[in-house]
Amino acid sequence: MQRIGLIAAMQEEIRPLLRQVKVLSREKVGGHHIYRLDAWGQSICLVESGMGPDNAAAATRLLIDTARPDRIVNFGFAGSLTPDLSVGDVVCAERLLFLHGRLFSEQHGLNGDSPGSCPEVRETCGIPVIGAAFVTTRKITSKKEIAGLLPTGIRKAVVEMETSAVAQVANSHLIPLTAIRSISDSFDDELSFSLDEFCDKNLNLQTWRVMLTIAKKPWIMPQLVRLARNSKKAGENLAGAIAKLLHPVG
Repeated sequence: MQRIGLIAAMQEEIRPLLRQVKVLSREKVGGHHIYRLDAWGQSICLVESGMGPDNAAAATRLLIDTARPDRIVNFGFAGSLTPDLSVGDVVCAERLLFLHGRLFSEQHGLNGDSPGSCPEVRETCGIPVIGAAFVTTRKITSKKEIAGLLPTGIRKAVVEMETSAVAQVANSHLIPLTAIRSISDSFDDELSFSLDEFCDKNLNLQTWRVMLTIAKKPWIMPQLVRLARNSKKAGENLAGAIAKLLHPVG
């Protein structure tokens, strides 16, 4: 039996998966929630990292120290950087890029640097999964701004804030990584507010900041409702893909 380590940033990404499994225990260590799961005949440890690469790197180190996983799966939501990816589409990382300012650095660690992780994911998931480049950013940035900087030859790409940091730590411990996400906001869906307004300096969501932003910008309410609806669809599709990935038979 393999020891599986799962990492996701937010409760909204985790909750649909938790509804499908038996949670054996939950604890909080170093600011991160750790779940022990009984599911699909696997020994699974799930860590909720919080948003951003610093939180993701710390959570990955905690996961490795706590569970000694044979394999890590990073999952969550992503924004589409190309027009042909829609809300609810499930994507897996064929390539990892870390955006520093206006420059990209190539990251390693996907399935121990075998030729991409997507063929294995597509075969075991049994549901439509699209290969894409994952672009990790340190701060919340306009999708169209990032899309304009993409290296030539990238046909499908998504933006998120954790995968490259998870890959750096996993790769340093020679642990294979699979990265899989679902689209929560499409290429042409730019919000008239920034999630930075909802977060503290460590990118932790704070309810009072959300309420204050809504009070200052009541016109964002329809966007928040749409984002919540899209996140629900993305979360359900993502949970189904994770279940198929970890239990491909049946």
